[in-house]
Amino acid sequence: MLDSRSFVLRNQRRTNVLLGLIRNHLNGLDVERHYYQLLRDHLEASSGRLAAQRAGYDRAAGPRTDPALRVRSSLRG
Repeated sequence: MLDSRSFVLRNQRRTNVLLGLIRNHLNGLDVERHYYQLLRDHLEASSGRLAAQRAGYDRAAGPRTDPALRVRSSLRG
């Protein structure tokens, strides 16, 4: 599912959320109205403010990181 996009999985928090969504989809547990309600509840609780985009940023996986120091992605063989 992610092979062609695995090069963009550099943000640990977002990658973990994405993998959780994929797990729910594969298990048949992804119900659109549940996601809608969770998003709506979060926005109402935070007065319409979203979480900072850089929260959970993985500093060790940038494009300028020495390839020898990069952690190998668990999605690649």
